[in-house]
Amino acid sequence: MGFPELSLNGYHFSKTMTWLSRTSPEVKALQKKAVEKGVYISVGLAEQDQGGKRWNSQIVIDPKGKIVGRQHARSISPGRRASSSQARP
Repeated sequence: MGFPELSLNGYHFSKTMTWLSRTSPEVKALQKKAVEKGVYISVGLAEQDQGGKRWNSQIVIDPKGKIVGRQHARSISPGRRASSSQARP
C-alpha cells in the first residue's frame, strides 16, 4: 500500500506544523495496520530526527510492523533546505 510524499502530516509548512518521528503515534498506528492487514506500507512524512534535523522522508513498513526502509529527500520544498541521506532502515 503506497502513500505519496508528506501524506502522513500533509504538505503545509508553517512555524507551528507538527514534525513527526519514526516513533510517533501516527507511525505506530500504520505499523499496527501493516500487521493487521499483512501488507507493506510506504508513506511520506515530514520527519524530525533525534538530533533535530528535519527531513522529507519516505518509510517502508513490512507486514510484521517493522520499518525496513527509509529515504530522505534532498529538499523539503522549493526554497527550503534539508539534509540528504542514503536509503536505510
